Amino acid sequence: MSDNRAMKYAETLSRLIKAETVSSRDNKDRSKFLAFHEVLKEEFPNLFTKTEVEVIDGSLLIKWKGSDDSLEPVLLMNHHDVVEASGEWKYPPFSGEIAEGRVWGRGTLDTKGGLSMMFQAAEELLEEGFVPRRDTYFVSTCTEEIGGECGNKISLLLKERNIHFYM
Repeated sequence: MSDNRAMKYAETLSRLIKAETVSSRDNKDRSKFLAFHEVLKEEFPNLFTKTEVEVIDGSLLIKWKGSDDSLEPVLLMNHHDVVEASGEWKYPPFSGEIAEGRVWGRGTLDTKGGLSMMFQAAEELLEEGFVPRRDTYFVSTCTEEIGGECGNKISLLLKERNIHFYM
């Protein structure tokens, strides 16, 4: 991978880290998660314009239509909420600082890093005009760190729609 490409990925992750998405059992306001979705739309425009995107109580359900309706779809999951950033930090927890060959901040490993790469792969494939054989669903929830209520809502919705996954 070129240094320019690696830096682009780091800068994208940095932007995601800067969007504070701490979930709390005491605060049901989802506006920070909706603001985070706006950052995602800016970073991954193809994903958010060439797929079917649903916002479910601050969480995302995205369907990338495949070419073969006879095949069961696949599901890729993640979450975009993080836990409180207590304790001492080498760099501020929501700075998204790029230093020492790393992106620093709350969510880099759990799990905005994974979300960023999952969406980046889809973004680049969409840019190339790729169409998957199977429908591909992406789920990213905003309550995983506090019990997963939104994941359950999405699960029930998919069950109601009679969607069964190959993987």
